[in-house]
Amino acid sequence: MAASPGASAPAAPMESSLDTFPRLLMHHARVRGGRPAVREKDMGIWQTWTWAQVADEVRSHFPAQVLRTLVPRSVRISEAPSFGQTVMTYDPTSSGALSYLEAASELADRGAPSDVVDRGESS
Repeated sequence: MAASPGASAPAAPMESSLDTFPRLLMHHARVRGGRPAVREKDMGIWQTWTWAQVADEVRSHFPAQVLRTLVPRSVRISEAPSFGQTVMTYDPTSSGALSYLEAASELADRGAPSDVVDRGESS
């Protein structure tokens, strides 16, 4: 899902399910959660972080930018534009549509960002 301060919209489906860093991170956190993602030697001691720990760390540092809701790759999401529809009208009970509803609800619960300026005239 792509978002800007005033609006959000689903990103266009891509060839690869790992086309962005967040998707790659979430994929590895889901598939390889307990496996090492980062190893670092500090003062002679190796520190290891798993993919799940890295995902949690990203969420903790960027809570306003990262949604808790994950929208899965799905055939229905990819098929809908071919029929000139959104996934919400094409198959509203699909996992993708339900995930988008959950993400929209999460965005609505957060409210409008404080840096969005109302440009309307108030008379």
